[in-house]
Amino acid sequence: MIRVAETRASARGPRLPGRVLSRTGVFLLTCASLVPFAGATGEEPGDPVARFRSFLPGYRAENRIQSFSVAVARDGEIVLAEGHGWQDHDAEEPTTAETTYLVASITKTFTAATLLRMAAEGHLSLEEDFTALSDWGERCARLIDSGIIFGGATLEDGTVIEPPRCEEPITLANVLHHRVNGEPGTGFLYNLVVLGRVSNYAEEKTERSLRDTIPRLVTRPAGLEDTAAGWRDTGRGHVLSRLAPPMMHTDREVDPDGLAHSPLPNPELNASSGIIASAPDLVKYAIALLGDRVLSAELRETMWTPPTDPDGEPAPYAYGPGGGRGVASSRASR
Repeated sequence: MIRVAETRASARGPRLPGRVLSRTGVFLLTCASLVPFAGATGEEPGDPVARFRSFLPGYRAENRIQSFSVAVARDGEIVLAEGHGWQDHDAEEPTTAETTYLVASITKTFTAATLLRMAAEGHLSLEEDFTALSDWGERCARLIDSGIIFGGATLEDGTVIEPPRCEEPITLANVLHHRVNGEPGTGFLYNLVVLGRVSNYAEEKTERSLRDTIPRLVTRPAGLEDTAAGWRDTGRGHVLSRLAPPMMHTDREVDPDGLAHSPLPNPELNASSGIIASAPDLVKYAIALLGDRVLSAELRETMWTPPTDPDGEPAPYAYGPGGGRGVASSRASR
């Protein structure tokens, strides 16, 4: 299994030939995924972890990546964790295993696990009406008028994306499954704008923000010390100080390495994004999520089980990235 999360970030380290790829990558792997590296050089297979480690410098040079971190787990234990490149633009801070990143949509799995735990504890129900959110009517109307696809649109091929029906009940499960456009619960459209408001709904419902609830229900049970629930997560200053900032490409006439600072993506925690973490912590999170430290076996099955589409097939999305038709097919083939 390989999970790769990449954000546009880099630093000015030793110059590489040609155009520098401005990117920081977080590589999370289990040893089963390293089998292809075992004989990649034509030599005796040996230890696939060692082979993979020797592969990394060439991979970085070939792809012109200035900075990335990697973590590998074997039998539930991290056996390799290291960084390559530089995490700052002035090449003063080398990338390490502890370098942290805005992990983008991996945040959705933290949200899903948290809400499933909250539902199990009786703080809310996944079947309750999300549109009870105090500002839903106003925000839904603004979304429809925004002109972006999430508010409804007609694509170049003639496909019509229905807008959300602001006056109809939409369950919290519908939002988490991205089934809010058109008749609620009947069709999938990845709607990160509506999903992002789940954090506001949970806060109104419980008077506690996800910034408080995610650590209690997910990061602390998983033993994650280098993970912050957004940049306002008090007590996680060390996570923020290790953040690899985003960069973007520019002309070499502007910068010798062709790099320039990029605006920081929204670091505020919401249901869609905002978690900041190191590569080893994301591996620990995956291990904990697949075990019983965060979710019970029943809740874990719920998290990865998607709703059923009108054609009788499993929908492409369960609770958080993952699940869906790919998982259903995998289960059927076992």
